[in-house]
Amino acid sequence: MFLDSHINEECCGCTACVNICPKNAIKMITDSHGFSIPAIDEDLCIHCDMCRNVCDFSKENSWSATLRAYGMHHKDKNILQSSRSGGAFYMLAETMIRNGGSVWGVAFDKSLNVVHIKVTSLDDLKRLQGSKYVQSELGNAFSQIRQDLIYNKAVMFSGTACQVAGLLRYLKKKKTDTTNLITVDIICQGVPSPKLFDDYKTYLETKYGKKLTAFNFRDSFRIGWKGHEESFLFEGEKKKHYSTQYANYYYHYMRKSCFHCQYAGLHRPADFTLGDFWGVNEKYPDFASSEGNSIMLVNSEKGLSFFDKAKINGDIIEVEVENCLQPRLKSSSQQPEGYDMFWTEYETKGSSYCIEKYGKATFKAKLIHLVKPILRKTRIKK
Repeated sequence: MFLDSHINEECCGCTACVNICPKNAIKMITDSHGFSIPAIDEDLCIHCDMCRNVCDFSKENSWSATLRAYGMHHKDKNILQSSRSGGAFYMLAETMIRNGGSVWGVAFDKSLNVVHIKVTSLDDLKRLQGSKYVQSELGNAFSQIRQDLIYNKAVMFSGTACQVAGLLRYLKKKKTDTTNLITVDIICQGVPSPKLFDDYKTYLETKYGKKLTAFNFRDSFRIGWKGHEESFLFEGEKKKHYSTQYANYYYHYMRKSCFHCQYAGLHRPADFTLGDFWGVNEKYPDFASSEGNSIMLVNSEKGLSFFDKAKINGDIIEVEVENCLQPRLKSSSQQPEGYDMFWTEYETKGSSYCIEKYGKATFKAKLIHLVKPILRKTRIKK
């Protein structure tokens, strides 16, 4: 962990340092951009250096390369339609739950904050479905997972690759047996700030004069799984509103450490890596589903063994890794021009100004989002 002047650029916010500290001397605080970073209480610190030793993001790693790659979509059409791609995460998670284990993943809390939670039932598993384009709050998830592993309980943890790496390094430093742990990371563009999302929610509530009750970062209902359109619902309403405003402006204004992510490649910390199977229609047209397609990289022998239990619920095809490569499986996102200017404007001119300036859709994008729902309805009727 970089507990120095570089912390805002180098920290990924995984919380391993917070969980490892023997004196509870480290807390996560929020920086000026809304990202969580660790801060040490010098009055409690005993200078044991465990926080620096547990930090994975500052180390050169040699994670295992992908062993096998699969394209998949869930056999249950209802699950497939409620997932953002092919339902790969649900397939793995339901297997863990049916076998008596628990699953940690990202959900909304009652205030529409994005947080990691633990679920043990298929009903609650629905809360973890769908993409969440904002950095999640981990809380004390790592320590709770360790307690379950100590008592020989099976656990699945899903998150970004840096969160998975932080968890694994924490458990290793605590000498915890991880035999019963399955890890899942996502093909990640980078994590937007919770502040951006909080301010966007406030912007919508002010604009419409109503309280938000639901938000979907990537609703596939109107434009299909390939599109990117958010939807939201207000109190007292049943009809959803649709927009691309958040999607248009959040992509480039992510955590600085995301621009030199060491996990963006085919050497991954998790047992499984999941994402959208872009290009499936061109590479495997006979397999592709119009409802959604996932790519699943299996990165460990433990993952292969678990996959054998889970695959019964999926339509699956083994694929060549080269046929499912995408930008974030090659390198990390690049910091865009105007990155610092955006944050300067955010701090000086306010969130509403930036949402309206950077959230504008191009004419081409507007046309696509106007035509796609019509074409999709036509295909469904046929």
